[in-house]
Amino acid sequence: MRIPARLFQRFPFSFSSGHDSRMMLILHMMLPVIICFSLLRLGLMAWHLGDLEISLINLFSMLIKGAIYDISFYCYAAIPFLIYCWLMPQKIWHMSWHKIWIHSFAFLTFYGLGFVLL
Repeated sequence: MRIPARLFQRFPFSFSSGHDSRMMLILHMMLPVIICFSLLRLGLMAWHLGDLEISLINLFSMLIKGAIYDISFYCYAAIPFLIYCWLMPQKIWHMSWHKIWIHSFAFLTFYGLGFVLL
């Protein structure tokens, strides 16, 4: 079975194509979530400071393990949205109603992930 080459031409692999890039949208959605999860992890570590044995190596270890977990969780959660971005025709992607829908979806995603934080 042969995969049509036009499918790969529509998928924007570049992060440098400006604000209209579909991958920049995913990156802009991922960065605030990763920052919030990292701040939550630091807050919980500060809250339970008496119960933990924290050295500089343990601190970096916890932050790196947490960042890997957060990135893998969010990448898994973003798979349906990535498929949607990949298959959406360019003509529809640039319509104003579609941009409103995408921004609404991003807001609802942040709102839902806020419940995961708490």
